[in-house]
Amino acid sequence: MTAALVCLAVAASVLTGTAAAGAWPQEAGHGFALNQVGYAFQTGGGARALFDGYGEAGLGDGLTAVFAFDADLDRTSADYVWRAGGGLRFSFALDEVPDWLLAVEGSFRYQGREGVVPDPVFAGNGWGGGIRVDAGRAFDIFDCHAFIDLGATYMYRPMAPAERRVELTAGLDLSENWQVGAGFASTFAPGAFYEPGAYEKHEAQAWVRWRLDADYALSVSITQTIAADRAPQETALRLALWSFFAPEIE
Repeated sequence: MTAALVCLAVAASVLTGTAAAGAWPQEAGHGFALNQVGYAFQTGGGARALFDGYGEAGLGDGLTAVFAFDADLDRTSADYVWRAGGGLRFSFALDEVPDWLLAVEGSFRYQGREGVVPDPVFAGNGWGGGIRVDAGRAFDIFDCHAFIDLGATYMYRPMAPAERRVELTAGLDLSENWQVGAGFASTFAPGAFYEPGAYEKHEAQAWVRWRLDADYALSVSITQTIAADRAPQETALRLALWSFFAPEIE
């Protein structure tokens, strides 16, 4: 797999704020860090300040270490929540489907909160973890590199219903420095109406990324809640700085 295709897949991690891995691995010694700030406007009033961090580091042999952090500040109540964790992703291909790359990722995270926040995504408190599977394919369209990635995640949350999440993401390189993409995600956390953290949410996102040089890139994304049950309907805008690293050439 070429470095160009690896860079394509990296953009899938922007979807819905909390970064999620795609099927592609990082090459040994290569990786990136993604830091986002944003603002979410809720239907009917209310707003949240958003802070997200994500990183990947290639370990070789199809293994990639992943790290994530995200936090929300409710502007109405001033309540603050956060969670952080990491995991390991293994990417591989099968002879039966040579055009597709598959990946399995296991992760853990710790979630803390300083108050009761209306967003059920941050329900629960303490240690949790989950597993994710991905299938991705890179291809050319109109002489431009493109990719598509389908991911499914099961995430255990302490003191809250577990999340089941399905994501579909696609990206297109318009040039060497410009990329556009879009995605859709559905999250289900089934539970009784009185259970904190029981919700259903469906979101769409679009983004533009500008590669400044070999080390940095900027991206802007917009996420729109299409439908939700016991979760806020909102529009979220995010600005992200990407920092890429690779072994020095001697």
